[in-house]
Amino acid sequence: LVDKLGALDYLFVSSKPFAEKYFPNGVTRSALLKAPVVAFDHLDDMHQAFLQQNFDLPPGSVPCHIVNSSEAFVQLARQGTTCCMIPHLQIEKELASGELIDLTPGLFQRRMLYWHRFAPESRMMRKVTDALLDYGHKVLRQD
Repeated sequence: LVDKLGALDYLFVSSKPFAEKYFPNGVTRSALLKAPVVAFDHLDDMHQAFLQQNFDLPPGSVPCHIVNSSEAFVQLARQGTTCCMIPHLQIEKELASGELIDLTPGLFQRRMLYWHRFAPESRMMRKVTDALLDYGHKVLRQD
């Protein structure tokens, strides 16, 4: 069984000092070739798709490090170590405080999220499903 939860928007972010160092003239194709980014694992192609779509950079052309922790993405970006794609919902406070900045305002990667489970559902699993769908519909984009 599969239900759509909604969409999550990922932003390309960094700290202000990182942006000043690597993007003094804005985020450009040539500047991106020198700026370190992170990916969750070797299957994570989100930043590559974003950079290819918006800056015509082929996959593998930007220096990329593997970091298997979404929380570490936030910490590394806050510390000025990298720029990366992070879900907007995960960094609302950091964006509001200016600790992180959106490097490409108006540009983002939207990913649809789905809840998968086995059928038939137990009563307990149905309660979990209902709660998850209710919350997902409240906090995720529904367009």
